[in-house]
Amino acid sequence: MKKIISFLAACTFILCPLTSCDKKNENSDSSEYIEGYTYNQEEFNPEKGSQNNDQQTIDELTDVFNTYFRGTNNKNAKVELTAYTPKAYVQKLKDENKYQNFLLSIDATINQEHNQWSEYGDGAMLRLNEITKIFTLNDAFLPKAEKYFKDNFGEFEYDIQVEEVCEVYFRYTLEGTKGSDTSDSTVCAAKLKDDGWKLIFASSSELANN
Repeated sequence: MKKIISFLAACTFILCPLTSCDKKNENSDSSEYIEGYTYNQEEFNPEKGSQNNDQQTIDELTDVFNTYFRGTNNKNAKVELTAYTPKAYVQKLKDENKYQNFLLSIDATINQEHNQWSEYGDGAMLRLNEITKIFTLNDAFLPKAEKYFKDNFGEFEYDIQVEEVCEVYFRYTLEGTKGSDTSDSTVCAAKLKDDGWKLIFASSSELANN
């Protein structure tokens, strides 16, 4: 099984931007933010799809991001994994008595992730500021997304059907008692049949080359 757990995800869209940001002075105006290195925040190519302004989609994806951040902040692997792991894969893990080991591996990497935040002081936490844009990708990305999940969660045979793929542009903040950084980033998300939205830790270009 390829590891696609919290720490690797964080390396993709959380830690990379933040490590190259200048930390905000804790006495500065909280309404300001410092534009950090925007990892894979590419300009969207209209040939890939079209902008999606559907409020339900925005709300559903916002819930997924908040779930991911809540699980990470609270060191709760059970919560975090629901944002990016197919439900059918989790059930297979439980059937094979491998679920607890999966949780332990995520717990370990979440702890490593929190250690990376030490320079921000006590109680450092991530929060989603906003989803700035959503683009619905064309149907050519559906098999690419299915391959992504099979490649990263392919230890077992299980049914998975991708109904929709989006590229999501978002802004987030990491903040603690010693300062904060805000940055922009991009990931994809796939809507799985009978399972809802799951994050894909790749841009549309990376997914297209998967």
